[in-house]
Amino acid sequence: MNFDGADHQYVVALNKQTGETIWKTERSIEWDDILPDGKAERDGDMRKAFATPHLIWQDKKPILISMGAKATYGYNARDGKEVFRIEEMTSHSGSSRPVVDKDRFY
Repeated sequence: MNFDGADHQYVVALNKQTGETIWKTERSIEWDDILPDGKAERDGDMRKAFATPHLIWQDKKPILISMGAKATYGYNARDGKEVFRIEEMTSHSGSSRPVVDKDRFY
């Protein structure tokens, strides 16, 4: 599940039977706009994202494609470690689910 709000941005995997957290990974994007009082200089809405993650298989490994604010991430679905990040710092948050074909995602 993605949690991309104005104050926190992370992705989490839950046990579907118990709801227990299996892993939680903070988004790795740097905002570089935190003021001395701990608040964001820019509008917090720019940190929000609304896309549903998509699971793909790459070299027999499950990769979770997750669109967050300012970047699309790939995480190892077993442990939550970031595999890749594609930054898009000029646009607002993505909201559509990634589309996948045999060799790439869009």
